[in-house]
Amino acid sequence: MQKDRLTKTRYSVDWPARSVHSVAIRALSSEAIEIVFSHALPKGSPVSIELSTVYRGEPVRIRAKTRVINALIRSGGKADLDLEVFQLAREDAHVLNNLL
Repeated sequence: MQKDRLTKTRYSVDWPARSVHSVAIRALSSEAIEIVFSHALPKGSPVSIELSTVYRGEPVRIRAKTRVINALIRSGGKADLDLEVFQLAREDAHVLNNLL
């Protein structure tokens, strides 16, 4: 007989929601990324970025943790977001520097 796991004590949590968006990159460096996003985000908001590209004939993903340092609202409701890179793995930094 199965035991109902939900009959025990429950806790209310307030975890942030995660979502995935495809964006256009306007500018890229090892310290900052400028993207076109569907809407503006508050300054200081954390944004995880994953870039997919080809390096030496192989597909690679470059992952970075960034934060919003500026948001410029454009016509049509979109926004240009300037993102400061604050965490980038050494291997990803190497690939990014070679691509740039």
